Amino acid sequence: MAATLTVLRDQADRPVFSATFLLRRPPEPDERLTDLVESATLALTLAAGTDQATTIRGCHIVLLGEQDQLLAEQASTDPFGTVALEATLTGSDAVAAMESVLSGAPALRVGAEVDLPPQGAPPVPLTVHLAMVWDVLEARAAVGRVFRHADLLGAVPALREAGAISDGGQSPEAVVGALVTAGRWVLELTDDGDRRLSRTRPPDMTVTTSLTSDVSAPPPQHRTLPLTELIEADMHENVHVVVAGGGEVRPLLPLRRARSTRGPTAGLATTLKVTAAGGGLQSIAAALRPGVVARPPASTVATLASAHTAELTVQPLDLIELNPIRRRPGPDVGRDSGTVDRDWWQDRWTLGKRWYVRRHRLTVPETVADLAQSPFRFEITSEPGHDLDGRPSIAATVTVRLERGPSEEAAGSTEELNVVPDAETEYRLRIPFVDEHSQTRRELFAAETISHDDASTTLTFRLRDTWARLAYGALSTPGFQSEPPQIVATTTFHGWRKTSGTTWTPGTLAGITKISSLAARRTRSSTPKIPAMHSLAGATISPTLQHQLTEATAVLNVQDVWEQLVALDRVDLVVPCATHGDLYRSSTDGESTAIGCQPAMQLGQIEYKTYEPVEVAAADGWAAVMRSLRTPGTFLVVPDRYTVGWSEPDGARPYAPQLLVHSTIDIDNPTQMRCIVAIGLQPDLPRFVRARILAELRELHPQPRLELPEDTHHEPALTVVAPGSVTVDWAATSSGFDLVCESDIAGFMALKTLLDRGGLRGSVTWPLPGGVRAASDVTISTAAITGPFEAGPLTVQPDRGSQRITNEVAIPVAVTGLERDGVAVTAVDAVIDPGEQIVVTSEDSDPGMLPVYSLSSAGHPIEEVRAYIEDLEVGVVFVTTAKPSTAGAAGLEVTAHFEGRDLPAVTLTDTARQAEVRLHLPLTSYIADPQLTYEVHHLADDGSRTSTPTRTWAMRSQGALVPIDPAQNT
Repeated sequence: MAATLTVLRDQADRPVFSATFLLRRPPEPDERLTDLVESATLALTLAAGTDQATTIRGCHIVLLGEQDQLLAEQASTDPFGTVALEATLTGSDAVAAMESVLSGAPALRVGAEVDLPPQGAPPVPLTVHLAMVWDVLEARAAVGRVFRHADLLGAVPALREAGAISDGGQSPEAVVGALVTAGRWVLELTDDGDRRLSRTRPPDMTVTTSLTSDVSAPPPQHRTLPLTELIEADMHENVHVVVAGGGEVRPLLPLRRARSTRGPTAGLATTLKVTAAGGGLQSIAAALRPGVVARPPASTVATLASAHTAELTVQPLDLIELNPIRRRPGPDVGRDSGTVDRDWWQDRWTLGKRWYVRRHRLTVPETVADLAQSPFRFEITSEPGHDLDGRPSIAATVTVRLERGPSEEAAGSTEELNVVPDAETEYRLRIPFVDEHSQTRRELFAAETISHDDASTTLTFRLRDTWARLAYGALSTPGFQSEPPQIVATTTFHGWRKTSGTTWTPGTLAGITKISSLAARRTRSSTPKIPAMHSLAGATISPTLQHQLTEATAVLNVQDVWEQLVALDRVDLVVPCATHGDLYRSSTDGESTAIGCQPAMQLGQIEYKTYEPVEVAAADGWAAVMRSLRTPGTFLVVPDRYTVGWSEPDGARPYAPQLLVHSTIDIDNPTQMRCIVAIGLQPDLPRFVRARILAELRELHPQPRLELPEDTHHEPALTVVAPGSVTVDWAATSSGFDLVCESDIAGFMALKTLLDRGGLRGSVTWPLPGGVRAASDVTISTAAITGPFEAGPLTVQPDRGSQRITNEVAIPVAVTGLERDGVAVTAVDAVIDPGEQIVVTSEDSDPGMLPVYSLSSAGHPIEEVRAYIEDLEVGVVFVTTAKPSTAGAAGLEVTAHFEGRDLPAVTLTDTARQAEVRLHLPLTSYIADPQLTYEVHHLADDGSRTSTPTRTWAMRSQGALVPIDPAQNT
């Protein structure tokens, strides 16, 4: 296998090659072009490949100069090996280029390195049975259910044996790589790069992907050729020599490199030039060839010299206009190239007349009231099938209405405005993306429909699957790619363009003929014609005729030509979904709904139905039951209500209500008080109800399992109606919800009243996949306390043919029976007070009996349920207003009492005139402005003691500082 390298040809079978050489000045006769060359510009499109492979992985092309100096290089990943190589050379490199192109010298060389694709077997299909994969890995899962790469490699034999995968015997490395892609929602990616097995068993689904063969690619193929071997004989039209001067670049004659075995002097004589002084006759084409001086045969020169050595002159030809210009109206674009960069021009012939190309703009209003009138709309629809990544197939229709007309610059004149002649516009949607080499590329999509009116154009584009998702991301999210998407409007039209060209202008060419036919040619029509120049290379001139020989050369002039031109107009197309979310729609069964902002690559993902309701009589009044469609045997139980719960027996506060009050107290300014009420909510779903539900579900599955909404790990939404001054925060827990209510003192009093009476009301919902909605009521009241959820409020212990039932909570419980596995065993009719127990005779005296009960709802004021309240610590300070000695006392002893208990006595003296007593009391007691009672005892120097009557002090309203006047206690 060998590399190949050729110059590509266009659709007209013309070589895609050009060479332009810039000279310092026009050459003199017999002057070498290589002495005048300033620079050389080469541009050619090459096709690299091999003599066998039809496609390649990539190629690298280099242009080499003397001593393998790198002059230019270009790489390509095109599978057909197409590479555009361009180089601008100066100095000796430019000379080497001229010698290679015009003289056929091997000065420059072109090298190619071709990378071949792997030559292994075709991709092997891999079939993955998700449920079976989950079963095999579940049996091998360790603590944490995490599988490292080595663990998955070790599991491949077991997966094959169980029939969970079908891989055609590929390597375990390839199988694991495809497995983690195909089963990404069975093996979830962890932060450490490992894989964690999902908690729930997937449905019986199969995913098919492919395994790439592990065969390495063949070594690159190399090929180096002289540039002259790549340039074919018919490429002379693409070779140009230009001269810089007077602020312009003027072309000389087109050149053609001779390919002849007669040596470097062989060539085509295109123009004759006669010099009287030297008697020489030479072709200009030969004069322009580097390093070559070519002269005609000696017989021709001798004939001219003998006949007209002294009288021979060179006169200019009479010019004849071969292509007269029609005065057709149109824009004069000046020296612009075929693609213009302006949008208006003056008319070529008429002053005051202006031509313009329509420009486009998109204007989306801040608020779109009528979607049908919106200038932009993006709508997706589901299509049959899925792509290779398992994503559902979708189609996106992008509708854009562009306003069109002259630009502000073009319209800012009183001149007559006209649309450019023969204007035709094509519209494309350009979507940027990043390829596998992290390079930004662009894909263009032609408009599917185009409609115009006087001032606007409406376009529709249709994209599928990945392109639809990439378009949604780029259109809806600013900065989604490194450049914005655009509408590209390409307008073609006709106009006048100035061009520097070469025009042959023959005049009267008389007497230049072969000697054998002079008389006959003198009688023919005088219509000037261009003779066949190659026939003049050996011609002789009759001495009996008067000649008018002129330098038959190319006249370099600037012409106005009527040709087709192109104008580009680009309109950025970013419509943020954050502000225009209603313009992004999803259409299902003819109904269109807004999708707003979504992850672009998940667009169109179908949330498969995961649960379906089932009728369970035992759950009536307690819960709704739904069957899991992803995990057979699992049933979701949605409680009808969540209420305040009793703490579990193994908690910090066994069998205590989950209702606590915390406060921040400002003694000096009671309005600064803040009260925080912490509430724990549990499902109101007793154990005996759950046992009844399981017993009934055994008719649907032999081993049913129950799960609560908290076990689904879907984000709930909870709302509680509270007084305006109360703020409510909440967090989901594994067994329900924790609420924190914060308020000032007035709000707490209102909250306390609600908790003691009707309670707070609310609701909680869980949006489950597949459009399933789970919802429960929320009741927060001291009169509705449930649980504990796991242990229950009663304990049942077998005792010699009987069962002992104990009430562990602080409210009465009514018991109506004992059950096992949802089946009644013993009837009971008793009310058990807090801390009490009863013994019930029962034939079934084994452990595991569940009591059937109901909790008392008589209501409990919050201050009476001391477990609800967290005590406050308040400091009371006794201060003497003067020294006790001024009243003749050695000291003052103060004894205080609060709520029936004596407080530690304090003694005030001249040196210790204040003392503090610390009190612990409930918040509700402090709010009620409790009173402190105290007596002051006068201590004399002789040890005698005199006491004052008992006094009272309101701690909240009067403050924490109690003044003691020694004069009033004598």
